[in-house]
Amino acid sequence: MENQPYGSLIRILIILLAVFFVVILTVAIANLLAVKGPNYEQGYGTGYRISYRAAFNGDFYDIKVGLGQNYSYNEGYRDGYDEGYPDGQSDQKSRH
Repeated sequence: MENQPYGSLIRILIILLAVFFVVILTVAIANLLAVKGPNYEQGYGTGYRISYRAAFNGDFYDIKVGLGQNYSYNEGYRDGYDEGYPDGQSDQKSRH
């Protein structure tokens, strides 16, 4: 009878250890397979292209279109959008 409280405690510890190892194994496999989200450079390139095209077409400055991936991507997108918009605007003026 005295072993029952310890038996349930041991079962709980075993379950927690199993969950811990599953999480660790999942993270390790993801790192080995290089599963990563979009980075700064990808965000910069996308932001630059979208803003350049928007300015070239005479659309208003709207940076919200491509945000939402992750922090690094969003920072790159903002920087690229800021860089691309004035360039697109000046090219549009030179075509007319």
